Amino acid sequence: MNIKDLLLNRGWAGKTISRAETIQRINPLVRQLLDLTWTYQNAVEHMVDGEVADALRLHLKELRMDVGKLCEIVFSCGGVAPTGAGMRSESYPAGDTDDARLAALLALDKAMMAAVEGEKKVEHQMRNRAVLGFVERKTQERMAYLTEELRTR
Repeated sequence: MNIKDLLLNRGWAGKTISRAETIQRINPLVRQLLDLTWTYQNAVEHMVDGEVADALRLHLKELRMDVGKLCEIVFSCGGVAPTGAGMRSESYPAGDTDDARLAALLALDKAMMAAVEGEKKVEHQMRNRAVLGFVERKTQERMAYLTEELRTR
């Protein structure tokens, strides 16, 4: 947390990035989340372990919500977000075994985390920062689940 966050807590001072730049920066995150969503979908469809598949389905629901939240940022700035129309889970294979699928998902979630952390250095509007923080927390939860599941196998 930086000094500005501590002092202003709910407000913001200074210049934030423009709407056009916000669209430019958030759309790649939307695309990355869509790719992650379809990879999770593929993993769920091919997972042998039913309990793991059920847990991944819950994470998949949250992923879809994250996509919607980021799309809303783009829409509120007057932009057009990627929709994922035409995407199919078979285009996003996650591996041939349950362990390989979990490892692939973990690698993609780590890449998502790196992308979201990179946005923390940008002067986004407060509401956008809050959404990015939410996406970050959900990504951490998925990574924790995947790490633990892989550790116990």
